Formats: sequence, C-alpha cells, structure tokens
Amino acid sequence: MKIKTAQVLTSLDGKALKTEGSELTVGNAIASMLLAPRSEREIYHFDKVKSFVLAKKFYSDDEVDIDDADNKKLTDTIESDSTFGPVVSGQILLLLNETK
Repeated sequence: MKIKTAQVLTSLDGKALKTEGSELTVGNAIASMLLAPRSEREIYHFDKVKSFVLAKKFYSDDEVDIDDADNKKLTDTIESDSTFGPVVSGQILLLLNETK
C-alpha cells in the first residue's frame, strides 16, 4: 500500500493545519508519532530501529510503500499516540483505511 506523504492535513473548517510555521502533512505527522517517546506501560508497535527508519521515510519521501502488517502496526501506533488529537489522527487513520 502506498501512502502519499505530502497531503496537507486540515482543520474542521478546511484550513491547512500548521506546526512551527509550516503546513502539517501526513508524512510529518506520522514521523512525529513514530518518534514520540512512550512511557514504560505503553507499547511500541514497531521496534525502535524500524520506527526510526519509517519516520525518516515518512518525513522525506513523497510516497511510502508499506505492507499490510506494517499498516496494522502503524494504525495501532496512531490509535495509541497522544502527540496529536483526533483532528490529525482521524484524518490519517481514514487515509490508511482508504488505501487498503
């Protein structure tokens, strides 16, 4: 499954979301969630090296190709992450479901 990372995420009124002055993209948001530290009781769905490698791809590539197993782990990561609220996480989860 191919995920286009340059898609800009929007607020409920359709305006581009921004972080640190730049538009927030699918790739940047996913990279941030993959790199977010977890507490001892939270689960890393990917090992730390895989999280780092995937985060680099989502941050720098225009498109990232992942298999069904990684899609499931990525979905679980986003579901359990508190970096962003539902406006960001929801859009990405819908995108992951659409690209199946």
